[in-house]
Amino acid sequence: MKYLIITGGIYHLICALFHIAFPGLYKWNLLIKDINQTKKYHIKDIIYTSNSLIGLIWLMFAALSFFMSDELISTRLGNFILYIITGIWFVRIFILFPIYTGFRNIFSLLRFIFFIIGFILYLIPSLSAVYNY
Repeated sequence: MKYLIITGGIYHLICALFHIAFPGLYKWNLLIKDINQTKKYHIKDIIYTSNSLIGLIWLMFAALSFFMSDELISTRLGNFILYIITGIWFVRIFILFPIYTGFRNIFSLLRFIFFIIGFILYLIPSLSAVYNY
């Protein structure tokens, strides 16, 4: 279980790095350039702040996975954190992804598969924790 969680930490680190790169990858400045100045300010504030916070969450999940993997497996609080991580990925994959992204092209399918892998990395230890209590 510990190796799955540490691998999940690597997964979350990759997610955080992608979030740092999102503004450039998706050319956010070009996407919002034609919006009027007042709306542009608010939209830019919202997307950059939200993206930064999501990136920080992934970094925290990575740090927990790297440095607290034993506690995540062996304590009730750690198990609860595993359930939260698993639950976040469940909502992201099975509720938010179909609503906001869907399967429009090969890239969205690859993202879905990537998300499923991360979900499974935490689902297995979470189920193990439930079974052990």
